[in-house]
Amino acid sequence: MEMLIAEIDNLNFKTVENIILEHYKMGEQDNMSKSRVLTEEFDEILYICGTHKYGEFCIKIHKLDKGYLLSVQDYSLENKEDVIKEREYLCVKLLSKQFKFESINSCVKEATKSNFKSMFMELNIITIDKKEFYRARKIDLDEDVHTNKGICINKNGFVCGFNEENSGVPEKCKCKPGRLNKKGEQVLYIADDPVTAMLEIKSEIRDYISLAEFKIKKEFRILDLSANTKEDMDNIFAQFTISNFSTKGMSVRALFIELQMYLTMPNFSEYGYCVSNTIGDILKEMSIDGIKYKSFYSSGNNFALWKFSKKDIEFVKSKVYNNYCVGTTFMSVCDNQNIDSNQYYEKEIMNANKESIKEYFKNKLF
Repeated sequence: MEMLIAEIDNLNFKTVENIILEHYKMGEQDNMSKSRVLTEEFDEILYICGTHKYGEFCIKIHKLDKGYLLSVQDYSLENKEDVIKEREYLCVKLLSKQFKFESINSCVKEATKSNFKSMFMELNIITIDKKEFYRARKIDLDEDVHTNKGICINKNGFVCGFNEENSGVPEKCKCKPGRLNKKGEQVLYIADDPVTAMLEIKSEIRDYISLAEFKIKKEFRILDLSANTKEDMDNIFAQFTISNFSTKGMSVRALFIELQMYLTMPNFSEYGYCVSNTIGDILKEMSIDGIKYKSFYSSGNNFALWKFSKKDIEFVKSKVYNNYCVGTTFMSVCDNQNIDSNQYYEKEIMNANKESIKEYFKNKLF
């Protein structure tokens, strides 16, 4: 049963701690997992879990327009397994918020990083078993055409995209902040299929895209962070690792899912990629060349490589594509009948648009 225990104006841990101690008449020896994520950007429900002599409890702190509301959920010791699972999950959420706060404020503590390091050490290191990879870039018709960037129609009438120099990683001075690189750091982002590569650059309708194909010539050591099914999750961590994290009060699987969120979710935050950059800093301390992680936009995989040289990667070719149509599928929750918006886009109109788009681009090259 959940009950309201307090309403306060200002949020700090000492105030919350005193309220909890008073509510349960607890002593200093009672166990309460303390949170240090009480920050200015606090905008969600915060949980604090612990034990008292009668069982387990969970404090929920809700942010109001003015002040905060504290409520408590008590659990008896009879359903201890469920309580432990919930507490392990909540502790991971607290750690994630703490990690985010420290990353944003450039004050990541070693104790916070240690949990991620321990998890990384238990994951599989693989070598790339595929030779062809893809990388896409948007084409600016005003800036990139009629330059030395390679966009042209060759003698066989083939429309080429960016050349090798402009298809790969930019020079350090031109590297903008990315998911796993800070400004000026070179990280090669590639995908294992063409569709994933083009989706990852978040192009808009009628954008022209240069898709480059590369061949990998070195056996890179890659940390595999791509697990995304229940079967994968069941197999990536040994029982010893699961138990070891459980003794710390957290679920290693839940921590892995939190990590994946930072690596795969699109960046819409005002804080940019500072959290995933911190993860990148931890990963770069390991004896690996890069990581493999799932794409948010497709069923494909992305790779980020930070230990590479030109001789390790061979540029094969590049080709120009146009994002000429984006379809939406509306899924019925009642049956298996879906509605696809592309079904209502007449084929004759689509083909006519295709030809005009091709001609428009070719005319730009002359």
